[in-house]
Amino acid sequence: MPRTAKQFVDELGGVTAVARRMSVAVKTIYHYVASGKFPAKWYAAFCGLAVERGVMPPDQGLFTFDPLPAAAGDEAAA
Repeated sequence: MPRTAKQFVDELGGVTAVARRMSVAVKTIYHYVASGKFPAKWYAAFCGLAVERGVMPPDQGLFTFDPLPAAAGDEAAA
């Protein structure tokens, strides 16, 4: 079963530690943990933080990546 945002943050040392390392407010991390998704632009930073902490990298499903749009001409199939 994939880790939740909270589980991942806990593995990294908790909300305060992650906020400090990411140079953001603690409430910012709490917000994203509560929503269950982190901004896609944080993916590389969180992968690096996971390496620093010796934990598995985050699942991409924890981030707000945009899906691939339909190819031109596929609108009728959708």
